[in-house]
Amino acid sequence: MANQMKITDVPDDCLEHIFKKLELMDLLNVAHSSKSFKGALDLAYTSTYGGKKVILRNDKPSYKVDKCKIHIHDLLMSLKLLRCFGHKIRSLVCMNNPDVLLERYVNSFCADSLEKIEFSFAWDGAWENLRKPFTKIEAVRFNSYSDLKADVTDFNVWFPQMRRLEFIGTGAKNCSFIAKHFPNLEHVAIIEYYLVDYSFDSSNIVELLRLNPQIKSLELHDYFLVTAAFIQSISEHLQRIETLAVGFCEFFIHTDGVVHFQNVKHFTVEFWAEEEPEFQLAFDQIETLNVCAHKCQLNTAFLEFIRIHRSSLVKVVVSGDCGEDPFRATNKTEVAMAMDQLVDIDIRYTVLSVNEAITFLDTCTSLKEFRFKLKDAANNIDSLKQRAAMRGHGHGYEWRLSVEDDSRILLQR
Repeated sequence: MANQMKITDVPDDCLEHIFKKLELMDLLNVAHSSKSFKGALDLAYTSTYGGKKVILRNDKPSYKVDKCKIHIHDLLMSLKLLRCFGHKIRSLVCMNNPDVLLERYVNSFCADSLEKIEFSFAWDGAWENLRKPFTKIEAVRFNSYSDLKADVTDFNVWFPQMRRLEFIGTGAKNCSFIAKHFPNLEHVAIIEYYLVDYSFDSSNIVELLRLNPQIKSLELHDYFLVTAAFIQSISEHLQRIETLAVGFCEFFIHTDGVVHFQNVKHFTVEFWAEEEPEFQLAFDQIETLNVCAHKCQLNTAFLEFIRIHRSSLVKVVVSGDCGEDPFRATNKTEVAMAMDQLVDIDIRYTVLSVNEAITFLDTCTSLKEFRFKLKDAANNIDSLKQRAAMRGHGHGYEWRLSVEDDSRILLQR
């Protein structure tokens, strides 16, 4: 009798095409029931789900797969996924206090594959069952009132390759665990979006910056933390920072002197104020400025800041609260004159007439990309196209116009 081919004799690349047709639940059931197809199943998972972030919630028996993420709400399914394909998962979000078995599965099956991990809504007592370090994780985030014990936050033990450390709305007051040296750390974010007194202890942040002069990127958004006194107190530790973002601060309204930054190239500021901010800042190398102004208007002080830094500035982005125009009371010609050397201007909520838009094109001779809102766009779009085309041809180049959402215009040279 001739030998009959078994399904286990089918090449992995052929089986991969079959397994790729399965829903995630069915794929997990096959993988969980037999190790015979491991090679083909790994190929099928990698090609179909390999680039997706995995979010484990474990609060109801359901799951969902979208373009970028796998959302699993069921504990048993989470355990199957970790056991069968944990070695293929690169980015993981663990929400709510996890089951002890789930903690062990994450640590056992993902320790050598994960590159990013996020702990969300993890309370005291969570993640105390770790046994071995995550050797490849570079990005660690604590989100939404995560408050873990000190032994879990010994980052040099559990995440020895950590480059990015972020705390987003954690409400953590006891943060002494950050006051250490982390040899690979390059980016730190401490963001508290709620107007409640859950601020980090400022002395621990100062110590973090002092002990880690290699940090290149820093985000500080905290209504109670980011004040004039605090920024000035840490300024000596910010001189190697290249990307700086601050928010929720009164610093730009009431300050007793100019704060100087030597190496910051990219600066973002978000603030709430009833009066115009002072912008008592000086940068040696600033290239991009991103401003989100809530409630207040930008006038003289802001334009003077732009003029002072015009030799290094390349791009400016200005937005307002709920689409409100920060330049609503400012002469648009003065704005154009202050920005005359910029290459990229994004004033996405500022409403310009056709004449005002053309003034920017005439004044800002280095401009290559320009975003703004066109007044009465339905009736003026054709006129703007024609006049922009004429300006371009007159200088030997062409302006391409496209309409983005909410009548926002993008002009590109």
